[in-house]
Amino acid sequence: MQKFCFWKRTLLAAVMLTLGAGLGSCSDDDTNDDTTIPEIEVTQSLLFDCAETQTKELEIKLNGKIDWKIETNADWIETAPASGKGSATVKVTVPANETSRTGVITVTATGYMGITDEGKCTVKQTPGGVDEGPETNVAEIRSLVLENEPGGDETDLSDEIRAKSLQGIVVSDKGGGKPAALHRQYRR
Repeated sequence: MQKFCFWKRTLLAAVMLTLGAGLGSCSDDDTNDDTTIPEIEVTQSLLFDCAETQTKELEIKLNGKIDWKIETNADWIETAPASGKGSATVKVTVPANETSRTGVITVTATGYMGITDEGKCTVKQTPGGVDEGPETNVAEIRSLVLENEPGGDETDLSDEIRAKSLQGIVVSDKGGGKPAALHRQYRR
């Protein structure tokens, strides 16, 4: 019976030593990037001046040492490097140009089992490097409405205003914290 207990204790000690050695070799700073689902953040926009060739930095932030690659929809946007692993700073170079132009940089990170995440950066090049803002006709429509001299709660809109206005805009009758006078109803 003692012989059996001796072997039982010896086997138990060997198992404990093996487990201890295996657990002791692990550290808290190990990352399991082979099973990480990618999460990416990139600089949202970069603005360049048309008058000169410029280089700016695109920040790529990832949740691990995950592979990424860059693609652009414009051949005038140069990036270096075009691929990498983990968070990085990428140089974006745009050559001088006579007119404004806009392009998009797409950074795709590929992680566990081919799962991808994308980050997009809008690249604008304008005279003086000034953001021109979106093109809208809101000011033009506002001017036409004021020319109609709207009065009271309801006003007929001219055909010109109707042609320039969007259909299907929903405006809350709750007021959204604004005075009721700003909430006029216009009918066709």
